[in-house]
This record gives sequence, structure tokens and C-alpha cells, in this order.
Amino acid sequence: METTRPNTLDIRTLTPIPGQRWQDPARSVRVVSLPERFDSFASVDFLLDSLDEETSIVVDGRAVRFADRHALQSLVDARLVVLDAGGDMVVAAPSNELRATLELTGFGSLLSVQPESIDEKPRAGECTPKQLKLNGDLGPDRLDAIRATLIEMLSHDRPQIELNLVDVGSLHLGVANVLVAVRDQAAARLGGLDVIVAPNSEADRVLSMVGIVRTIRP
Repeated sequence: METTRPNTLDIRTLTPIPGQRWQDPARSVRVVSLPERFDSFASVDFLLDSLDEETSIVVDGRAVRFADRHALQSLVDARLVVLDAGGDMVVAAPSNELRATLELTGFGSLLSVQPESIDEKPRAGECTPKQLKLNGDLGPDRLDAIRATLIEMLSHDRPQIELNLVDVGSLHLGVANVLVAVRDQAAARLGGLDVIVAPNSEADRVLSMVGIVRTIRP
């Protein structure tokens, strides 16, 4: 009798539950269930072969008992491709082992981690991001006020922050570094930071220098 290899990925299509972070009526959702041993032999690269702009990916991490850096890097690379295609990729319900590995290696700050499994309905209010819109020039004189506001937004459980910088003129590197710290703290608390910028803007250029993934809007 043939058995499934312990590092084989299971792939299926899901109609997402309304209200989940990955819910988008215009997109199909590809669900990838990670194996117990998620290592260099369980590459996710092949997932991207048929990816189009109408597809998002949910990575179900509840079964993982071991993960290595090569496999985690493949998840980060895959998410960048999905973001470029206009979708997103979330890691849902990571096991304690996977969550600890993501935190210790720093990969958690590069991935969107959702604590609930793909079968759970979110609790009231958990999927509504806290929104902050800034405009004008973000120089050193505004750094302390921006930091204080974002720290307060981080005080909630599983903070989801949407920061709109579309109308920002200049962006000081010190402010960008604050956003890096906020992104990392939000990820550590199983939340996330979504930064919206205008195409070819100064904010887009500076944030790309510090490695923040941006959402581009006109």
C-alpha cells in the first residue's frame, strides 16, 4: 500500500470563509498544507507555475514539527511572487514548532501569519485593521509623534495596521526605520503592517531601501 511521504505538500482549492484575512470575492484561494517535516525536499516553487492574478495562497502550518531555513526561504520567495501578481499569501494556524522557528529565524517578519486555521471563523473585530493616514513631509520633527501613535496601535492583540502614505511628500530614513520596527513587532504579536504608497513616490523608494513590502495605489 502506497503511503504519503512525510515531506509531501497537499494542495487543494478553498472557498474562503467570509471575514477571513485572505477573503477576496474576486480571487480563488489555493490551500497548501505543509507536511510534518518541512525541509529543502518540500519546495513550494512549483506552486507558482500556474499562479495568476486571481489567485491567493493559504499555507496551513498546523502539522509542521520541523522546518529548516531553506524551506522557510521558499515561502518568503513565494509570497513575493504572489504579491507581485496582486494577491497575497498567509501562513495559517502555525504549529508551536513552526511559530517558534519563524520567530527565532526572523522569517516571521517577512510572512503574513494568521493564528486561526482555514476552517475557523474569526472572532469579532480581529479582521478589521487599524488605519492611519499620513500626509505631507515626514521628517525627523514628526518621528516621535508617529512612533507614539503606532506603538498605541500595537497595544492590541494581533494588531493589523494599515498605514496610508499615498499623500506623503518626503520620507526621512529615521521614520522608515520606525516602520521596520513596527512591522517586526506586529508580526511577533501575530499581526501585520500594510503600508500603502503611491507609485514612483519618495515613500516607495525609501521603504524599498529598508525592505518593507508596499501596496501600490494611485
